[in-house]
Amino acid sequence: MEQLLAFGRQRLLLAFAAPLLLASCGGSGLDNGDSPIIALEVLSVPWTDPPAVSDVAEGTFAVTASIPFPCAPYGLYPRAIILGGALTVRIEGRYQSGCPQDTTGTLSYRAEVTNVPAGMYQLRVVNAHREWSVPPDTVFAGTIEIP
Repeated sequence: MEQLLAFGRQRLLLAFAAPLLLASCGGSGLDNGDSPIIALEVLSVPWTDPPAVSDVAEGTFAVTASIPFPCAPYGLYPRAIILGGALTVRIEGRYQSGCPQDTTGTLSYRAEVTNVPAGMYQLRVVNAHREWSVPPDTVFAGTIEIP
């Protein structure tokens, strides 16, 4: 049986009019000091390119992508899970208060994942929504080597 090596979680509340918010989190769950840490930045300029992985360095990489939202304010809650050779970064959107369905849009984000043990991983980046009836969307899938 594969062992869960790391689990990181962050809570970020997004104000609809705020052009840029930055937050970071430490690990939770199996908090053994080796948990990935995610810093999530909401971009002020829409990301219209396909999701991209960049800035791969010792123990770190970044993902830039967009997630649709059904209302404002909308919160993003990222987490990173390593299970064997699989690394999943999940960005989950949640309503913050009431949700007028006639207000929709897209939030662009850059998630910097640090404190990742060196190795080769099958990386998946998944956008998901807790209360919105849209299925999870794997926006990136590929192999990444973390030095």
